[in-house]
Amino acid sequence: MSASTTAKTYAGVLLDIGRAKNTLDLFLEELASLSEIVQTEEQFRSFLAMPGISKAEKKQFLTRTLKGHVSDDFMSFLCVLVDNDRQSEIQEIESAYRVLLDDEKKSARVTVVTSVPIDDALRSRISLELGKRYGKTIILEERVDPSILGGVILKAGDTVIDGSVLTRVRAL
Repeated sequence: MSASTTAKTYAGVLLDIGRAKNTLDLFLEELASLSEIVQTEEQFRSFLAMPGISKAEKKQFLTRTLKGHVSDDFMSFLCVLVDNDRQSEIQEIESAYRVLLDDEKKSARVTVVTSVPIDDALRSRISLELGKRYGKTIILEERVDPSILGGVILKAGDTVIDGSVLTRVRAL
């Protein structure tokens, strides 16, 4: 999912706070947990989006529900989202935050799709070669998809390198 400009702005603010307070990874965990709840819990998502519920009631509910489970700084951030009617963008904000945090840490996420799980030697080789290419530490996200028959598909940002057998067969 591509993040909107607004989501990127909020993610940038959260990153600045996290940098100042040395809580970058904590904020990622908190964002990811809340994003998962928003994605999986229809009632929670509906509550946050419901226009008939006041901002004060939403903030009170979030504070009561999340107190002790998230940091005070993150709770304040959520209240700002509610104040600005941006609580429905939490998943986009998480996505944008991940990108910004990766840039901050000089790392890049690369999805590796193979027909069978890869071994440690291949994993290391892929990370090393891509690290040289991008000049960053590579974080591999592995997916197994037997339908590609063999080979490897690499996805890094907007770049896709498709070396799958299925693609080669289709090309013939």
